[in-house]
Amino acid sequence: MNPTISTLITTLPSSTSDGARKCSPLSQGKNFFGHWRNRLYSKRVQPEVKRLYILLRAPNSFLATKRLHNEVIRKDLFRVLRDKWGADFGCFISEKLIAVAGDISVEKLGIKEEILKQEMSEEIDIVVHTAATTNFNERFDISMRTNTMGAFHVMNFTKSCQKIQILLHLSTGR
Repeated sequence: MNPTISTLITTLPSSTSDGARKCSPLSQGKNFFGHWRNRLYSKRVQPEVKRLYILLRAPNSFLATKRLHNEVIRKDLFRVLRDKWGADFGCFISEKLIAVAGDISVEKLGIKEEILKQEMSEEIDIVVHTAATTNFNERFDISMRTNTMGAFHVMNFTKSCQKIQILLHLSTGR
């Protein structure tokens, strides 16, 4: 029997100070989200995917959830699932994808909700870290905080996960 999978996926779309996007939130994760969408779609595999926690840079859970819906769930990537589940899609997806407000550039991933942090440390067995700034002309302090310290904070968070099996770090290949 396959283990139940609970995964933390870190995504960190960056914005400039004037609000312009430097990268799409799915620029690194689109194929990865497609893989999980396919796992959610497959009737024989679906039960093993308990929950996917998606860490999004946002000041609170309401805005993180809004970003998850606007920038991930509403995209064509989930069209097959929307068609399959019909009116039940919203209920299904809200049970599987959990938006987590946070920021990898700060300790404990900037997660403020203690109950959620505890739940995540008890459930998560896979962490996939894809967050980074991909602007190679970025100021050094921002790149260091996001790309270096972000990976360090993700690793430290992963150490607190009681069921952890793997930490997967994906990086750009430019």
